[in-house]
Amino acid sequence: MLKEYSVLTDDQIRWIVKQKIEGKLKNEEIASIQGISVRRVQQIYSLYKKNGSLPVLKKAGRHKAS
Repeated sequence: MLKEYSVLTDDQIRWIVKQKIEGKLKNEEIASIQGISVRRVQQIYSLYKKNGSLPVLKKAGRHKAS
């Protein structure tokens, strides 16, 4: 069965990073709460550690043809 994942808002990204910093929840728990994959939690936190700031996600999807 395939899982449906949601698009993240800036508030959700901020919450994910905060939970990782505090270390109270596991990646699996964070992913389940936010409706995303465990790998995505890892990617978001990795980007935060690499850049030192919250990652900004691009809009999903293709560009509209003119």
